Amino acid sequence: MIGQGFHTLHSNLKVALYPILIDLTSIIAAVLLGGYHAASQLSLQLSVAPGLPSLDNVFSEQISLFSFQIDGRLPAFFTPGLMLIVFLLLLVIGIAIEAGFIGLLHHGVTNKETSFKSFLQFGKKFWFRYLGLILLILLASLPVWALSIGLGLPGIILSFIAIILLRVMFIYWEFTLIVDDLPVTEALSKAFKYFKRGISDTLAVLFIMGLTNAIFGLTLSQVPVLPAIIAGIILYGYIMTALQFSLMHALHHIKRHNPELSQ
Repeated sequence: MIGQGFHTLHSNLKVALYPILIDLTSIIAAVLLGGYHAASQLSLQLSVAPGLPSLDNVFSEQISLFSFQIDGRLPAFFTPGLMLIVFLLLLVIGIAIEAGFIGLLHHGVTNKETSFKSFLQFGKKFWFRYLGLILLILLASLPVWALSIGLGLPGIILSFIAIILLRVMFIYWEFTLIVDDLPVTEALSKAFKYFKRGISDTLAVLFIMGLTNAIFGLTLSQVPVLPAIIAGIILYGYIMTALQFSLMHALHHIKRHNPELSQ
């Protein structure tokens, strides 16, 4: 699957530009608004998720590279209402980008057009359902976090294990929503069926994704200078887009060998 992912990427290199350009835009905005401040410290974030990759996902929240602080007072026109509107607008745009990117992964694996027009079409069609998916994930996370708060360290360990297991078991949820064009809850149940029919291939791709994240996180957190981060954004965007193609290949492999699931 990994080789197929890189082969598909090489035929659709422009797909990797989406995570690269978005990360570069984010860090440029952080530099312009608050300056770049990063200290060398150990960071390990075990992140395996489908969709648009971001280098920021490999760092712990304490040293997030794309966060910033604005010193001094904001201009008068930055009212709370305006800031809320901007936040909601960016949220919708971000969700549409995620949906559009997954759509391009699907088109790339099925040898269809991966144009910017297709990206916009997927984003427009699926952004609302993708928003519902994110809200359901947040709601489902509340009991897990409550467990971690109520039980202290044992709860934290148990909640961490639960989150990892659930994320892996339903790893195809986002893909299934778009590939099979399903409502959110139907995509959830079918995603688990896909996972059960292709556990070995899926876990192999997820292991490489997790290992890649760990390597980037451990390496760049020790040398968080801006040139290294920019180089890391480009390399990470390239590799992780290939691995996302690999995960999409795994899903389509499961679908081909289990045609009854597509009915």
